[in-house]
Amino acid sequence: MLRLAVLGYPIAHSVSPDLHQAALDTLGIEGRYEAWAVSPADLPAAVQRLRDEGYTGANVTVPHKEAVVPLVDSLDPSAAVVAADARGYDRYSGLKAMVPCVLSGVMPLSF
Repeated sequence: MLRLAVLGYPIAHSVSPDLHQAALDTLGIEGRYEAWAVSPADLPAAVQRLRDEGYTGANVTVPHKEAVVPLVDSLDPSAAVVAADARGYDRYSGLKAMVPCVLSGVMPLSF
């Protein structure tokens, strides 16, 4: 089962959980997508919790898009070029969500 989350502060307004959960459900992919309210001071602990609890991956949003970069194991060139990571599905590798890519471990995308 995929375990996914979005980390932000504030996060209650985010439509990501509903949007991504609906996509998982529609595609018949067993998984859970959660919203985590994570203050800037708590970001390193939240990333460690993702690792410790075996999460498949996570999105990060404001205010964490740049602060998460030193916390991932590797950074996809698309994220480095754009200068702010948005998504890390490839086992704690940062990659930019708005750049066309393949989300390893979740599902291949065709363009």
